[in-house]
Amino acid sequence: MLKVWAQILTSVPNSKLLIKTLPLVEDLCRNEILATFATLGVSEDRIILRGWTESRKAHLDMCNQVDIHLDTFPYNGTTTTCETLWQGVPTVTLAGNNHRSRVGLSIMHQLDLHDWVAKTEQEYINIAVSKSTDLEHLGALRQSLREKVKTSPLLDYDAFISELERQFTDIMSVPHK
Repeated sequence: MLKVWAQILTSVPNSKLLIKTLPLVEDLCRNEILATFATLGVSEDRIILRGWTESRKAHLDMCNQVDIHLDTFPYNGTTTTCETLWQGVPTVTLAGNNHRSRVGLSIMHQLDLHDWVAKTEQEYINIAVSKSTDLEHLGALRQSLREKVKTSPLLDYDAFISELERQFTDIMSVPHK
């Protein structure tokens, strides 16, 4: 994953990558990530490492520093992806072949953002690079993204419950041997 992210960084001049995760409070972890990026041709000044934030508000406000969220793989984000989308930050995700690597696909499908979903690592790179260069489209999407999330099936609880009830009814009506 870091190799793919490094390729994106080297393809987008002046770009930076913010990585936020609890282990980054440890110097050993921070230094290892920075060393890995250095071996991949990405200088330390292009990597921003953050550990845990002191509050939920600070966590969500950090999204204001990000233009595009690069989803992790092979284990996609779930809560983080929803939070960044809610904050107006679109996500590039790589769809794998099992549940843990298809969550991003599912979320983006619910928002009708299929063009942000990659099937291969190269496609993931291509999407991230191309989306980062179309600033007009990116800005418009960012402005509309919270409303898109609000009106999507992700937050349509009534429809979800109705569909779940229908599925349960169908399951119960199948004769058991």
